[in-house]
Amino acid sequence: MFPTMNEATAGAAPNQGRRPTVVTAPAAVFPELTDRPRRRVFTAEDKLRALAETDRAADTGGISAFLRREGRFSSTLTDRRQQRVAGVFDALTTRPGEA
Repeated sequence: MFPTMNEATAGAAPNQGRRPTVVTAPAAVFPELTDRPRRRVFTAEDKLRALAETDRAADTGGISAFLRREGRFSSTLTDRRQQRVAGVFDALTTRPGEA
């Protein structure tokens, strides 16, 4: 059966008589949430400390425990090791006039 003019303008479905559900916007944004999440920033000293700790833990198999505890990834550790070999951290830690 075809809907009548009143049913069609009211938004009723022809076979079930229900109207579409209207969802309202949230009343307020939670104040404890920040606008954007911020990335963690590690200094050269932090990176070197992490590398030293993983070097010590390599003998006992504790690298994975360190990564879990610090919330880091093994790929980041690999990148940091490559940077250490390339001398990137030496350039960041030495000051002009020191050698």
